[in-house]
Amino acid sequence: MIRLNKFLAAKVNIVSRRKADEMIAAGKVWVNGQQASLGQQINEGEDEIRVDGRVIGSPQNQTKIAIAIYKPRGVISSAVDEDGRKTVTELVDIDTRLYPVGRLDKDSEGLMILTNDGDLALKLTHPRYQVAKTYRVLVRGRVKPEELRKWQDGGKIDGEQYGPVNIKLIDTDDSGTELDVVLREGKKREIREIMGSMHLWVVRLCRVKIGNLEIGDLKPGEWRRLAEKEVQNLRGD
Repeated sequence: MIRLNKFLAAKVNIVSRRKADEMIAAGKVWVNGQQASLGQQINEGEDEIRVDGRVIGSPQNQTKIAIAIYKPRGVISSAVDEDGRKTVTELVDIDTRLYPVGRLDKDSEGLMILTNDGDLALKLTHPRYQVAKTYRVLVRGRVKPEELRKWQDGGKIDGEQYGPVNIKLIDTDDSGTELDVVLREGKKREIREIMGSMHLWVVRLCRVKIGNLEIGDLKPGEWRRLAEKEVQNLRGD
């Protein structure tokens, strides 16, 4: 293991450690398809590192694997957890080291992709590719049409700017409202934050689709390996 800024400066010899930290803070460095963080450590033999989309370090002779998994509620959507909580990667019995693509918070559930394919992960998570993610959301009570229209247009909540989204009303009555919400940017806890701003309580939040890949018949905790055609479709090949 080696610190990422040291790898960028000494191993790749493209920048100083200070400059490397500036690039990491600016969101220009990605590890295994996830935006890097300051102080992060990497494994030179296993991790794929990109700067501004360009591969500068990658695993050697590694078979690319992509898995669709239904993350249950209560499971952490990361490869490791410092607090010892169960992670989504622990649900997969496979020898290859895989990384979660994107995140679902602990209380949310649904479709995730685990992979060692950095290019695929980047295509699915980097904002410039605008890959749609569809969520089935159940909230308490009725949702007013004007509230949905306001959210569809985007806006600011507590100083945070949210982009426009697509919303489809599935069903509503006094007990609750079911919606399909499609995000293309997807900021941290965006749906819960916006629902909270409308004084709506989220009962259930489930991601049912990533790009054109649907959760299908998967049950919580179940997973399956993606076919090459499915991976190509997700990449946009």
